Amino acid sequence: MFFTGWVDYFDLPKYYAVCDAFILTSVYETSPRVIIFACLSRKPIITTDVSGVRDYVHNEENGFVVSVKNVGGLAKGILTLLENPVKMKQMGESGFKKVKDLLDEEKIIVDYRKMYEFTLSSENRKR
Repeated sequence: MFFTGWVDYFDLPKYYAVCDAFILTSVYETSPRVIIFACLSRKPIITTDVSGVRDYVHNEENGFVVSVKNVGGLAKGILTLLENPVKMKQMGESGFKKVKDLLDEEKIIVDYRKMYEFTLSSENRKR
């Protein structure tokens, strides 16, 4: 295990490719793109339970979610993955599928169209 410190944005894909798992220890997030990048790189996620990651990481499905500042929980997640390479791979694949589904362009277009049509129909009812 090694910690890189700051990495240039354009070098990130190389680091995602060689890591075994992605760990995010934030105490606050809104929409962490790093989680999306890690999932698309088929990496299991070990993260704290903050609002921005809940759409992408589900405990025991594509990673481990622990309470904020729970160092023991983070360590347990890391050790669990290191001791179970099959589970590590399964979780990485699960995260990849989840993010691909959430970010599917066709699905997003359909959802926006439904919201737009609903908004128009709501406006018509008010008149």
